Amino acid sequence: MDKKLCIFICNSLIVEATHIIKELNFHDVVLKTYPTNCASNSLDVEFAIKNAHINQDEFSKILFFVSSCFKKKKTDLIVNNKIDFYFLDQCFELLTSKEIVQHFINQGCYVVTNGWLVNYKEHINQWGFDENTSKVFFGESIKKILFLDTGLKWDYKPSICKLSDYMGLPWEIFPIGLTYYRNFLIKIISEWRIERQNKSINEKLALVSRENADYLLIFFLLNKLVNYTDERLIIKEIFNLLNMLFSPQNIVYYQFENNKNSEKQLFNNNYEVLNEEEDILYKINYLNEDLGIFKIYEVKFPEYIEKYKKMGAIISQISSMAIANARKFEIVENQKQLLEENSKYLLEANQSKDKFFSIIAHDLRSPFNSFLGLTKIMSDDIQSLTMMQLQNIAIRMERSATNLFDLLENLLQWARMQQGILPFIQVVYTLKPELYKIIELMYDIAKSKEIEITSDIEIDVCIKVDINMFNAVIRNLISNAIKFTNKNGKIHISTQITDTHFVEIKISDNGIGMEAEVLNKLFKIDGNIGRKGTNGEPSTGLGLLLCKDFVEKNGGTIRAESKEDIGSSFYVSLPIRSKD
Repeated sequence: MDKKLCIFICNSLIVEATHIIKELNFHDVVLKTYPTNCASNSLDVEFAIKNAHINQDEFSKILFFVSSCFKKKKTDLIVNNKIDFYFLDQCFELLTSKEIVQHFINQGCYVVTNGWLVNYKEHINQWGFDENTSKVFFGESIKKILFLDTGLKWDYKPSICKLSDYMGLPWEIFPIGLTYYRNFLIKIISEWRIERQNKSINEKLALVSRENADYLLIFFLLNKLVNYTDERLIIKEIFNLLNMLFSPQNIVYYQFENNKNSEKQLFNNNYEVLNEEEDILYKINYLNEDLGIFKIYEVKFPEYIEKYKKMGAIISQISSMAIANARKFEIVENQKQLLEENSKYLLEANQSKDKFFSIIAHDLRSPFNSFLGLTKIMSDDIQSLTMMQLQNIAIRMERSATNLFDLLENLLQWARMQQGILPFIQVVYTLKPELYKIIELMYDIAKSKEIEITSDIEIDVCIKVDINMFNAVIRNLISNAIKFTNKNGKIHISTQITDTHFVEIKISDNGIGMEAEVLNKLFKIDGNIGRKGTNGEPSTGLGLLLCKDFVEKNGGTIRAESKEDIGSSFYVSLPIRSKD
């Protein structure tokens, strides 16, 4: 059904307009009115439409004839594609020419119409004057009341006489008829009809052009699918194609895996599909395997459904090939990724194995050779050695044995960690006393190199850790600090809260430090550091690998800062836990 034109006219001019529309039998025009209020410019469009109880969807255009009663300037309007405005300097310009209206006003006339007179009592109430005040007020600015007689048959004299008495002014009749008003409305309505007709013709031409272009569009867009390897991207492109072709309320895609429905996707997530009966259905099938189904609901042009169904063979065939290829590509990519992960795992395993054999071949052999050399000296020359010499050999043997034991201990723990057989039991501990226990154990070792250990551990928070791993990490880091700090050096241990969830333990020294190249190799299995301590102590870097694994297993992080000949700082960050 064709939509109508709705015209809003001031209450003072609606009587004549209604007569004209009825006289001309304009069934496609609906007249609505709004209250006369020339002085207050209070007309609100949305309020007027709401109170007129009209459904905007019934009309192709809603036109307002407005003047000083409208509360917005023309330049301030944001007009939608349905509501439009016809601005007049004076509403009486609907009845006669602008020049005549202005002439009457310049002559001091108070112009009234049929509609205005019908509601003259309401206008008097709006003025708020008593009769004496009214006479004074209007007598100063107005010479007479002028009634524009449009020829409608009704007894206006009683109303105009009472108005004259109230205003204290004479009245006069000026016959204008309805010719001007009639021609004005015919012109406006004809323009609307021509506009509507042109729009209808354009829509029909667009449909014809669209019908010819649809197949070209399908081939063009489906051709793009050949280059896609992501099934979701292909579905998105098909959604866009179907939306352009059919302009439906919604498109639903049911993805199939092994001929069974596995996933549902909606093109319009804000539209709920209530009707189970779809307008169009396209099956996606490749080599007798169901890959999915597209269901299209409430297409905009249902008259073309049969034509759209014929297009389905092309859409389904190309879409099926594209989706099938994407799934094969995904399988290949997954296998490729799995191979890459396995290769990475094997590479790391080889690096671990190389590190293991390197330690056995070199780092374990050195302390054993030293130990064996000292025992040979004692075996061959013990009778010629003095007590002082024997004591020195014993001290060196003890140092070699200690280094060897520490190295074997780290090696054993690292091997257990790699095999996943190292026990892991987390318990909540108070940080401060646990740190002091470890520091106290390291005092004697530091004292042997005349190194001072200081601490600033005021933070008393709880951490949930495997205590053996925690002790191994802190002990290893302090031991390294002692190893790479010169005689009379200093080591400082402190703590701080980095945010509401983590506490950071800092172990810093003023030792020999590291250059950037060495620093970057820390915590890496393939990093060959192999530096010796300030007293020639051996170092494999294995301890730091253990520290990293232990810290991360307990939910923390470890990092290092260092400058050559200035010193190093190691930071262990662990999550704070409550005692409960």
